[in-house]
Amino acid sequence: MSKFFEKLGALSYKEHYDELKNCIWNSETPGEFDARWATIIGNSKLSSNKWLQDMYEIRDRWVPTHTNHMFSAHMTSSQRAEISHSFFKRYVSKENSMMDFVTRFNRALAKVRHNELDLDHKDVNEKPLLKTSWAMERKMSEIYTWSIFERFQEEIFQINAYVITFIHENEHWCLWNVQREETEGARTHEISVDKSSNCVSCSCKMFEFDGIPCRHLLAYLFRMQIRELPSEYILHRWTKTAKTGRVMDDLGSGVKEICNSSLLVRRQGLFQLACTVIDDAVLDEEESEVVQEALDSSQKKIALMRSSRQDGSTSRIQVPSSLGSQHNLKEPLQVRAKGCGKRLKEGKEKAIKKVRKCNGCGLTGQSHDKRNCPKLMNMCSQDVRLSDDEDDEEDDIDDECKCLWYI
Repeated sequence: MSKFFEKLGALSYKEHYDELKNCIWNSETPGEFDARWATIIGNSKLSSNKWLQDMYEIRDRWVPTHTNHMFSAHMTSSQRAEISHSFFKRYVSKENSMMDFVTRFNRALAKVRHNELDLDHKDVNEKPLLKTSWAMERKMSEIYTWSIFERFQEEIFQINAYVITFIHENEHWCLWNVQREETEGARTHEISVDKSSNCVSCSCKMFEFDGIPCRHLLAYLFRMQIRELPSEYILHRWTKTAKTGRVMDDLGSGVKEICNSSLLVRRQGLFQLACTVIDDAVLDEEESEVVQEALDSSQKKIALMRSSRQDGSTSRIQVPSSLGSQHNLKEPLQVRAKGCGKRLKEGKEKAIKKVRKCNGCGLTGQSHDKRNCPKLMNMCSQDVRLSDDEDDEEDDIDDECKCLWYI
């Protein structure tokens, strides 16, 4: 939101910041965002602002309501880069040499691994405090990692404050309204239930975007007396057992072993198999044609399976496809990260001594300073000898004058 301050000016930013922020982050549908945006721009008389017009044209790239159907672990498009910049800036800088850069970079990675081991130890040996007596909360405290469970606990703690109201039902769908109790002007969220697959989705799309069930979805489950969270709403990446399996064993993964493993294991195994086949066939033209035909046939079969699956499935929550598919999102522009304070020097930096310079003779790299500079000491000794000679001459003149006075 700092860009709004730079492009709109201090007065417009102060008057319309809250409205723009609420419009961007709290709009649930693209239509709602467009209507609220037009109202704010009309009331603020900023329709002629060129920067706002350009930002509105590319709203499908940065407004959350256009991207919340894609899983992103609750991260914005530029958050990952900004976090990396602010972290590594504490260890490296552009003045470092190549060897010093590698040393500092390894030290930063070691810090990350150490923090991860601390969190793993906390997940295994510590138990979080429960806020309710529900079995779902206790069960998820054993499955989720500590940090993810804290977010899930906040959602499940709020479900008693919501009221579930039935709206409409047909042969395919069942719709419910979820609204906070005794709160004027509270937003109403819509829960849709697919009867064929018994799949539940919420209009806030927190599960699709964040991977954690929202309080509205949990309130519906408790209304239906479902006391255990279905496995479809538990992402394996948030569990304590997410890192228990090995990506590759000592002898390599086989095709049969790959089929029942995680996404990363399957991807690694398919890459290994494809590379082996291509390396064997690339030296012969006929064998290369066989591999080419097999790949083309496999690609067509996969496309046919996807199309048939999409036609036959009406589920609105597609967790695996949202995690594995690639979306046409452009990389954000590179910006300079904000400073993180004064950097603390490591032991190696403290051990490096700066090149000293003598303020007396002006030479650098010497083992002396102005207090014991040989050049200054020689000059001082010469001045002392000259002053002694002058004193001796003055004494001779005084003796001669005394002798003349006696005469």
